[in-house]
Amino acid sequence: EKSIPAFSQDKTKMSWWNDVAVICRGVRLTVEGQQFYKELEIDQARKLLKLASERAQELSNHAKDSSYQPTWSKQAGRIIAGHRSNLDDSVQPFCVTIPESVAADFTKSRRLDIWLHGRDETVSEVTFLYRRLTQDSPYLPDDTIVLQPWGRYSNAFRFAGEVDVFEALAEVQRRYNIDPDRIVLRGFSMGGAGCWHLAVHHADRFCASNPGAGFCETQRFLSGFQGETLNPSPVQRALWNLHDCPPVVLNLTNLPTVAYSGGQDKQKEATDIMVAAAKEVGLEIPYIIHPESAHAIHPDSKKEIEAKIAEYVKVGRSTIPKHVSWSTFSLHNSKAYWLQLSRLEKHWKLGKIDAQFNDDFSKLSIHSENIAELEIRLPSNQIISPHLKSVKVTINDGTNGELPIAPDRSITGFLFRSGNDWQIQEVPEKSPRTYIHTKTRHLHGPIDDAFLSRFIIVKPSGKSTWPEVDDWCEREMLHTIEHWRRQFRGDAIVKLDSEITERDEAECNLVCFGTPQSNRYIKSCLEPLPITWSETKLSIGDKSFESSNAIPALIHPNPHSLERYIVLNSGFTFREYDYLNNARQTPKLADWAIFDVTSPMTTRAAGTILAEGFFDEDWKP
Repeated sequence: EKSIPAFSQDKTKMSWWNDVAVICRGVRLTVEGQQFYKELEIDQARKLLKLASERAQELSNHAKDSSYQPTWSKQAGRIIAGHRSNLDDSVQPFCVTIPESVAADFTKSRRLDIWLHGRDETVSEVTFLYRRLTQDSPYLPDDTIVLQPWGRYSNAFRFAGEVDVFEALAEVQRRYNIDPDRIVLRGFSMGGAGCWHLAVHHADRFCASNPGAGFCETQRFLSGFQGETLNPSPVQRALWNLHDCPPVVLNLTNLPTVAYSGGQDKQKEATDIMVAAAKEVGLEIPYIIHPESAHAIHPDSKKEIEAKIAEYVKVGRSTIPKHVSWSTFSLHNSKAYWLQLSRLEKHWKLGKIDAQFNDDFSKLSIHSENIAELEIRLPSNQIISPHLKSVKVTINDGTNGELPIAPDRSITGFLFRSGNDWQIQEVPEKSPRTYIHTKTRHLHGPIDDAFLSRFIIVKPSGKSTWPEVDDWCEREMLHTIEHWRRQFRGDAIVKLDSEITERDEAECNLVCFGTPQSNRYIKSCLEPLPITWSETKLSIGDKSFESSNAIPALIHPNPHSLERYIVLNSGFTFREYDYLNNARQTPKLADWAIFDVTSPMTTRAAGTILAEGFFDEDWKP
């Protein structure tokens, strides 16, 4: 692994070496984590290292040829590979299955199916890679490339697992000729849960989805299937809506979905819930149930599912639907086809929009709830008649306006609330609003959102007045680094406060541990933040605490780089107890919390929470 060429900023030049590094790193992590659960896995590791050695030798033999395409990039069969994640520069694994027909002609644009794997707590990188070399996914449609992402271990393809799916997809699209309008999302069990999650929150990325036997929400699954007694705080209950699917099932309006359950499966209720929620909003999801099956896909059902999915693939993805319905609790999921939500009136309250063109695209009617700003970005197309010069827009049955249709038949528009009225105009170069202290689609919280894009852990170089506070910060920082590795299989980038550059500020969320006395970067950002923090007092809103025993965890736009976050004293917010069930893996902190540093850290929290809450839409407590 140490002999692999150094990482280059030009990631395209490193892609083939990533296919070597991902195997070496996978074996190393498995050894370091003592994750050999069966003796045969040691032999699997040896075989993987042999493959890595053969690949490294081939690349070394052609090192002077910058255009060289390695043999495995042109082969049919199961190919394990790696992509370098933008989150933390770690190399993450994935697998593609290439049919013989594809390998015979790589120039032809192909259908791609994404298969999301199920939960297995004994899966290491070695096990995942070796299984991908030796086992097919349940579905192998003709003339179709199948991608199996790692999803950063076992998190139901949420958090960094969600990022991993789209990073792996981007890497496969770079390597192979993929038809973007024929991408199918599929999964079973934990993969079915991931399929529901990604389908409803990113519906415009796929032409069809096929979830099977996966949970789709938090409360009923944990209380019913798991038999847990739930007592979430108001904050945690609100944050369930980041991932719960039934409240936003309307988003499947333009994404054909085929659901599956075994009739004897204990998890069948989860799919029942989702199908029923769809019915309530007028959507009919084809639901295939095999009465004799438990937690498995029956071969007869496979045939039925494949036939339905094939019909949807023939039609392809709906890229410019006339009718778009979208709902969300957060701007994390704010893009729907040609609609982009820019601001909500209030986060964690359901925002809904229904927008529909008439038959010739001359009129656009919009109805919205809890939406403050939105953009229309209808791309260049051949659908709109060249005779049309503008489109008449009506929003909430009141405000009327017009948007011009460009010569290439594209339409762009910016709509925002002004008091009780709406303003309609073309998208300006700069928004008429200032976003310095406003929640936007780029910066909106909660704390976990900082770990969905590139981040750096910022270590303090000094000490504060209170040793007990320093000890808490040190423990929590080390916990963040260790558990980023354990739960998301990554390598957190760590720098001292004195080492942060302007480039770091521009490209990364900065996750700072310490106090204004111990961490100079925190001190440099303190004045614009919505807290007052001296050596003796810590205040937020109307609440004050002694600095000797209280520490803030919060997220806020970085005053030095308004397109990025600064986070104080927190990693991702679910902990060891939540690892035992994917449905528990939900955000546990909102935008801010105050911890008592004298209370013990547990497997459920970093300590006793003295106060917590969300910032408002202007980042105020």
